[in-house]
Amino acid sequence: ALPLMVVVARVLDVELGESDRSLATSCRILEIDESTMDAINTLERLYLGKQQFAELLDIYQKKLDSTLDGALRKQLLRKIGQLYEDEIKDMDKAVAAYRSVLDEAGEDAETLAALGRIFERKQEWSELAEILQRELSLVDGQDKARLVAIKYRLGQVREQRLGDVQGAIDCYRDLLELDPSSGAARAALERHMENEAHQLTAASILEPVYEGLGATAELIRVYEIQLAREDFPGRKVEILVRIGDAAAQKLGDADRAFDAYARCVRVDPSVEHARTQLEELAGLMDDGLAKLESIYEDALTREDLDPGLRYELAYKTAVAYDERLDNADKAADLYRRADRHGRQWSEVG
Repeated sequence: ALPLMVVVARVLDVELGESDRSLATSCRILEIDESTMDAINTLERLYLGKQQFAELLDIYQKKLDSTLDGALRKQLLRKIGQLYEDEIKDMDKAVAAYRSVLDEAGEDAETLAALGRIFERKQEWSELAEILQRELSLVDGQDKARLVAIKYRLGQVREQRLGDVQGAIDCYRDLLELDPSSGAARAALERHMENEAHQLTAASILEPVYEGLGATAELIRVYEIQLAREDFPGRKVEILVRIGDAAAQKLGDADRAFDAYARCVRVDPSVEHARTQLEELAGLMDDGLAKLESIYEDALTREDLDPGLRYELAYKTAVAYDERLDNADKAADLYRRADRHGRQWSEVG
């Protein structure tokens, strides 16, 4: 009788279109033998068509209980998860089903994406961050677009949802190593250059990016942040020369370049490159000569100034006051000082 009932159920469904009678017959078959796969498959199709999702879940569970085939179990567990997620709207049970897929079949990009979707909907940010991290481990290293997208999303979750700024910065750093042209990652790090706690880290990451892009104004901003955190005079000099050279050669900004070289000379008057640039730029600025002489006069007050350099600066300053700034008294005083420094230098030599 059972094989005949199976045939009847199929004919009612497929040939006569009497789905209700086919459903009832299939249910009776399972009452007799719950392992009859033809009846189970018929009920799966009918319940799906009628959107009787609770009953469909029972059918999936019967199929799951009747097989040890790994691929089939993975497919069934994923269908169960999708039903709970999309139709029944029970996210906890959907998560349980999707986790069962991973437990049984190992890491799977589609299943991880489904879990990520649910955790985002439920605003379970720590769980979402974990899932994104696991997704990253599955991406082919050649698929840079996918890596960049997940890295950026993980960075945003860490920064905006978990308050893990350093973790987010790490993501943006990795992202820019993959794609230095990423405007989104660059903008995210630029925001952190306004945050004193993280600005030096952000600036250091952005420095090679700006160099590669030829973004001189932005690069100077990085240098200024590095300078503000630097205590070693030698390193300060190096940074200030970079700022001056970038402003003069790349931006054509004489005022900005002059300011950088002036700060360099105030840190260490012996830096010849900075002095040479100052003297060239001074002639291009309305008040350049007056500013230059003020810088050199300040340098002359330093007790640690090399005697030869002291003579050079005093003499140059005297000439400037005599020939270009029209201040004979000041020039005379500086000539006397230059002469005195010159004799001291000769004695030292």
